[in-house]
Amino acid sequence: MSEDPGAIRADESGSRPTIQDVARGYQRFLGRELESVAIAGGHIAGSPTLWDLVDLFYGCPEARRLRVGEACADVQESHRQPRTDLAASPAELDALYALTFAAWRDNGLGRHDHWLRRNERPYEARSNRWHVASALERGRGEAEALLRCLERYGLRPAMPISVAVLGVEAYRLIRGLGPISSRMDVIEALEKDIRQIDVATESLDLNNISVSSVATIANGLSEYDLIYAVGALQYMPPPMMMDIVRRLLKAMRPNGVTVLQIPSYLYGYDYHTSQYLAGEGRDPTGEIHAIDQASMLELLCEEGFVPLEVVPDGGVTPFGIAYQYIARKM
Repeated sequence: MSEDPGAIRADESGSRPTIQDVARGYQRFLGRELESVAIAGGHIAGSPTLWDLVDLFYGCPEARRLRVGEACADVQESHRQPRTDLAASPAELDALYALTFAAWRDNGLGRHDHWLRRNERPYEARSNRWHVASALERGRGEAEALLRCLERYGLRPAMPISVAVLGVEAYRLIRGLGPISSRMDVIEALEKDIRQIDVATESLDLNNISVSSVATIANGLSEYDLIYAVGALQYMPPPMMMDIVRRLLKAMRPNGVTVLQIPSYLYGYDYHTSQYLAGEGRDPTGEIHAIDQASMLELLCEEGFVPLEVVPDGGVTPFGIAYQYIARKM
């Protein structure tokens, strides 16, 4: 088979790329043709190896703008997808809760967890205390970013505030939000994370922290000035996710702020409650679910919230689009 003369090739000798390599780079990374041999010569002179040339193309402003444009087109296309099926009777909703909590109890968050895990654990041999300390440090930075976001709108609330944090390893926020909170409720998705709270708080002089399971939300919530739910909602079937979010929103005080991380689109995703309860599409080894953006904005409006910002979030999955919804209770 003859070699494609326009293909980018790896030369084991590490010699400089060819004019054909430069032309192929223009086509692949910039979406246009090489203007002249002179321009190719300049690229070759500045690129000792093929991979230097690839780095040059990939990192240049024109290629970055092209990728942003392609990403925006993907987002627009995702919003043309059918609305999420959110219909569920009370009995069906109860069944969704039971199935989801049983799957979490038996399998954790499943095979997708490594895509979403905020605590990547490259050093499994380290002690549990090391992992908790690492999570707390990341959570401190996360809390600082959250407070800076609120300040952009002049919304940093008067201290102290009542806070609820829901998520996987939700305890990670206690170092950043605990000292400014009159009350901080940590709502964990997994029992193993609930057991970490004593380790997480023993070095902090805090007596305003309570911890519970997301399964107890149906028993009622306190009132909060700030609710932060990042890192757990996407594991719930859409009707359950909407029910949990609605309960959180109803617990907000006037002028309170909520931050919710919700997938809006997943490649190849389809959900229907009756089929899901019959076993179609249900995977006890791990699932990720989505709710379209329009349904989320409608829910915020119904509950008396004004959206302040809808921020793309890359922390959910490489095969979809997620957003953080930042909204204030009127």
